[in-house]
Order: sequence, then C-alpha cells, then structure tokens
Amino acid sequence: MADITVSVAEFKARLSQILTESRSFGRTIVITSRKKPIATVVPYTGEPIQPGPGGLASLAGTWDALEEISDDVDSAYQSRQLDTYREVSL
Repeated sequence: MADITVSVAEFKARLSQILTESRSFGRTIVITSRKKPIATVVPYTGEPIQPGPGGLASLAGTWDALEEISDDVDSAYQSRQLDTYREVSL
C-alpha cells in the first residue's frame, strides 16, 4: 500500500483521521515541511522498533555512564524550572 504524504500543517489538522487510515490500511505516513520529508509515522505492529542509524533512539540502552550524570541532569532541569526570566540574544 502506498505511503501517505502530508505537510506538517495538514498532519496537525487531520491527525486522528490520518492515523486511523494508517492503522486500518497499514500505510506509512511521511510528514513534510516545505516539501521535504522530516518524519515518518509507521503503523504499530507489536514488534520492537529498530532504530535507524544515528538519532537518540540509537543510543537507547547503550550508554552505561548515564547513571553517573543523572543527578547532574536532574539538578540542571530543576534549576531551569525555577527561572522566570532568561535573557535571549537575537
């Protein structure tokens, strides 16, 4: 079955309908921005997702040192939540 290609705007506007069609007919959805593909949504089959080359998904379960920095990451995240104003350069 052919892929469904939609723009980000159309995907947002028709999300439920597009996902239902993808699931019902087993179609892959290609989401585009300015006519260039930026993401793919595939119907769920119940099988584990195999990450492609690169990207954050490829790191899942591979970084043993994550425990060593988790407290630092939590601390940084919590301190960002307390900020009410940050200077942003334009």
